[in-house]
Amino acid sequence: MKLKLIGLAIGLANLTFSQSQLPADSISMSGQLTQIELLSLIDTTEVSENNVFIPIERLIQRTEGANIISRGNFAQDPMLRSYKNSQINVTLNGMRMFGACTDRMDPITSYAETSNLESISVSHGGNADLNSNALGGGLNLNLKEASFSGTPKTSGLFGSSLASNTSGINLFGQLNHQNKRWGLFLQASAKKYGNYYAGGGEEVEFSHYQKMNTTANFAYKLSKKEVLKVNFLYDKAVDVGYPSLPMDVGIAEATVAGVNYQNFNSGKLINNWEAMAYYNSIYHEMDDTKRPNVPMHMDMPGWSKTFGAWVKAESQQFSNHKFNGIFEYYQNSRRAEMTMYPDNEMPMFMLTWPDVMRNTGGIGVKDNWKLNTRFSLVSSIRLDVFCSNITTDFGKQHLEIFGYDVEEGILEPIFSWKENLTYQLNSNTQLFTNLAYAERSPDVSELYGFFLFNAHDGYDYIGNPELKKEQAWQAELGISQSFEKINWSFRGYFHHVNNYIIGRTDSIIDAMTIGANGVRVYTNLPHAQLMGFESNINCSISREWLITGNAQYTHCAENTGQPLPLIAPLQTRIKLTWANNSWYANAEWQWSNAQNRVNSNFGDRPTPAYSLINASVGKNWTLGKVLLKTELQGFNLLDHYYRNHLSWGQIPQMGRNITFNVIFKI
Repeated sequence: MKLKLIGLAIGLANLTFSQSQLPADSISMSGQLTQIELLSLIDTTEVSENNVFIPIERLIQRTEGANIISRGNFAQDPMLRSYKNSQINVTLNGMRMFGACTDRMDPITSYAETSNLESISVSHGGNADLNSNALGGGLNLNLKEASFSGTPKTSGLFGSSLASNTSGINLFGQLNHQNKRWGLFLQASAKKYGNYYAGGGEEVEFSHYQKMNTTANFAYKLSKKEVLKVNFLYDKAVDVGYPSLPMDVGIAEATVAGVNYQNFNSGKLINNWEAMAYYNSIYHEMDDTKRPNVPMHMDMPGWSKTFGAWVKAESQQFSNHKFNGIFEYYQNSRRAEMTMYPDNEMPMFMLTWPDVMRNTGGIGVKDNWKLNTRFSLVSSIRLDVFCSNITTDFGKQHLEIFGYDVEEGILEPIFSWKENLTYQLNSNTQLFTNLAYAERSPDVSELYGFFLFNAHDGYDYIGNPELKKEQAWQAELGISQSFEKINWSFRGYFHHVNNYIIGRTDSIIDAMTIGANGVRVYTNLPHAQLMGFESNINCSISREWLITGNAQYTHCAENTGQPLPLIAPLQTRIKLTWANNSWYANAEWQWSNAQNRVNSNFGDRPTPAYSLINASVGKNWTLGKVLLKTELQGFNLLDHYYRNHLSWGQIPQMGRNITFNVIFKI
């Protein structure tokens, strides 16, 4: 007998490179990044202080193995080797944060700006980095911080960007003061964009947004080898359109604060250590008031609050060993509501995240072992304990109607382990292999979600507190070679994931969302498999010319052989850069193969191949003590109409967009 949950709701009353040829005092600009440690456990993309007009998502997209899921022109969701959502960790300065939207309209990357980032660090696979307890790896956004100087000095950076496609404007400003005792870094930015137009001039409605962001970092030198840092970030986006979803966002707001202590007093055992305590709060509110023909108005606010602390330490060198360790604890509480207003009837109220609290404690150790002049081995192990529970009787009632017992909550250990062996074949060639095992506890939506509508496949989703944790066995092989004018690398990987979590249709339960295809309940597959490769090449043709290229591919399947949903096809980029004194220019060819290997049960549709041409030209000017940068950028210059396979709702991507950027450095 089908459950009639409307009545229940009434009763209860969501690679690139650095611009190395420019003069030392010039301002490096968009796209000029430094990719280091290509075959290490962590790939770090150093962001130039002036790359403020490149969206964070585009920087992530240029990182090996990374992609983004798009629901519009704002807050694209990062993926690493087709792992997504809680399968990867996304942190801000090492601080845990969790979105407040049940529909993932606010990934953590949406609460930062390129203008306040120092770098983006990406680790792939389970336990690739002691900071990550996810089986797919981690992504850390490292904020700019204040520094010290023997001579007091103050500097500033200010800029603006105008975009033709969206009639958009982006403004930012930075102020940095340094002396030998303390330092202060301040940043503020604001942007406003209208609807964008796809290739050929088709307007993509509800793709507008506006946003402001401000950060502050204060550093104080307690002694010659002790530093105290205080971080603060406030971010607010309003009137955010999502063309692939049935509603938009009225407000998405985050407040983040953290205190960091660093100690460089070297002892017999410990070389250095640091500790951090932090707190963040996120509020998110969906909005359907600007949409035409809404069958029923709904209010859908969400809250997420996290506080945590960690201690990290690095040992002295003991013979051929050096150790790193981490101890971490964090607590996250989330609540999301839905109030529906049917015509001429009483409002209906429910909790879509029913007052969930999660406590996590973890400890990890890494050993860097130099076996000999050619071999090195990095071994790491981490153990976390997750405790999840619903904190109110009202919240528990939501899951109990399906027969689940949620009175006692869930307590389970999460274990990860990794071995990374590197062999230096000769001065030019390095080989490596990784073997890893990692586990993941189901997230809040997968455990406790209550009628969460997925606009991509058209189903309401319900959580399952009886889910098993995912368990992944992972293997990876790689090679890199570096010569005077050329370097390249290649890595291939294979992952076998037991108990892979996915939604399965339950025909007994009625959908809550008007027009939904039905209801799906999260369940465990016996297993899924992911395999693929990444490759890149950098070639210095001459002092003025540089060519770079990269390619990546992932193949993913359920245990039945059916493709997993939202898997990107083969992709490649080739970029040619020229720089001479104060002038520079680049041209980029971006290509994506067709994706015909799709799972239509989850809203996937075949995607044609496409290629794009992008280019930019810029010049540095010296005006007394002021450095001026002017740049003209062009994206999708041929105005090609195309769709990225990872775009929800089959929405087309942006057509030709010309931006004019100006930056002053004083």
